[in-house]
Amino acid sequence: STSSLTRGSEMYSKCIYPPVAQLAPAVQEVEDRQQMSAAFQRVQHSEEGALTRDSARQVRAARQSLGDLPLIVLSRDRFPPPENATPERLSRMETRYQMWLGLARDLASLSTNGQHRIVAGAGHDIEIDRPQAVIDATREVLAIVRQRARNGIVNQ
Repeated sequence: STSSLTRGSEMYSKCIYPPVAQLAPAVQEVEDRQQMSAAFQRVQHSEEGALTRDSARQVRAARQSLGDLPLIVLSRDRFPPPENATPERLSRMETRYQMWLGLARDLASLSTNGQHRIVAGAGHDIEIDRPQAVIDATREVLAIVRQRARNGIVNQ
């Protein structure tokens, strides 16, 4: 029930993402309201269940080579541990983090020219937390594509 999702409550700290410093207060307020909705919490619960049950299996089943297509997969850094987190919660967080990294490595491995990078200091929203890392990776891929085009090389 979202009725117990009041600021400062234990349930709120477990279910609502921490504020994003780079967001304007009005935008953050909209984010908070959205996350506090029953619909958001249902989807979040469903997504996490699907992730732990299905995602790795689905990635393997759908696996097909991307040849040597330039590909850089960016992953967030570890989340800082919540205050007063129990060892069990820390263990679940680490397990989930390692699972995400595995999926990212799997994705990068679909190309012989794929790379996986962990962006230090980035959270879930890498483009907000470390926009330069996204810009740099995009420029790097574009430089490879442009060089190949100049050399008349088509992706295999």
